[in-house]
Amino acid sequence: MTLHDIQNDPNSIIVRVNMDINNFIEKFKSPSHYFRTLSHSNSSIGRRKNRDFFKRYVDGGAYRTDLTPSGLSFTIVLKYKDDVRTPTIDSSLKLRLLKLVSGSKVDINSLSDESNENLIRVFTQRKGSSLFQPFGKVYKS
Repeated sequence: MTLHDIQNDPNSIIVRVNMDINNFIEKFKSPSHYFRTLSHSNSSIGRRKNRDFFKRYVDGGAYRTDLTPSGLSFTIVLKYKDDVRTPTIDSSLKLRLLKLVSGSKVDINSLSDESNENLIRVFTQRKGSSLFQPFGKVYKS
């Protein structure tokens, strides 16, 4: 996945999740365990399991993990399937993320709402963070 691929894609969003690292460690072994649980678990919101939600609405994406002075931060770039994004779908995704780790803070934005400088920083920053890890179908470079 490259910045150029998603920059003008109306179906792509950027999600920021911030949490206390102790709350994270109590429940998950690693960031990949967190994302497996998010995208493949049988946990449900509104009768729809996470696994079914991601199969129906998400066409892939990537995430990165950052250690911050206030805890742990995840930046997730998701590509929704064509024309499925609605406020209800975003809200459902937000609830799924909040349910995973108590006390999390979640912010969802369109990539078009992000400044180019901020997106470049998200894709290129290496200090104190992991590189983007793909999940599901991903863009080819």
